[in-house]
Amino acid sequence: MSSYHDNKEVRRQIDFVLHKNAMLFQNLGIESSKTEKETARLEERKNLREVKHLDPDFIERLLLDSKD
Repeated sequence: MSSYHDNKEVRRQIDFVLHKNAMLFQNLGIESSKTEKETARLEERKNLREVKHLDPDFIERLLLDSKD
């Protein structure tokens, strides 16, 4: 298992970043430009890389998913 699933503090920190990332996309609308959408995607990946040290395997899976 990963640290995310075993350690409450790691989970809290990663969940905070995941919530922050969700807010990035929540604030986009159908009229958002491609640039705004790409900026949100890049910010999402940056945020995930900042906590990758907490659980590299878990975050790497999320980073792979965010490429789509």
